[in-house]
Amino acid sequence: MEQFRQSSKAFLDRILSLFSPAEPSAWHEGYVTGVLTLALLLFCCMLLWLIISHRRALKGVVLPSSNGSIFISVRSISDLVKSLDADFDGIVIRRVALVERKKSLVIELNLICQLGPSSHNMQAMIEALQAKVLESLKSVFGIATVSRVDVVLARGKPVRTTF
Repeated sequence: MEQFRQSSKAFLDRILSLFSPAEPSAWHEGYVTGVLTLALLLFCCMLLWLIISHRRALKGVVLPSSNGSIFISVRSISDLVKSLDADFDGIVIRRVALVERKKSLVIELNLICQLGPSSHNMQAMIEALQAKVLESLKSVFGIATVSRVDVVLARGKPVRTTF
């Protein structure tokens, strides 16, 4: 124990020597210790905030049934949602994720859109896609617990025209 105390005191002395003037004083050592303690406390608070606010990706949804429960995986939800992009010209669904935010389920879609002279109103198309996703989840799987569909427009690919 004594060896640990001596090594920690030596470590603290090395740190304090970086911040202290040529004539160290008790006030200056206390000031530097307070600043380092505040920095450590700030770092711990930031780490705790990251842990608490980090989005939680789920592996699926569990639905209760009369004889047990039904687990619907994210992959099957993703396959259903990706099959809907055939109804929307110029939209390709690249990634589908199911996350839990503030105790509610959210579907996140990552889209690629084709942009060109024949492009329609993207906002209206994306809103129609969001409504269609919620409707399909409810009608096909019976999932009514998904509250929203968040869309990230990852890329807009220009349509090449020939001359």
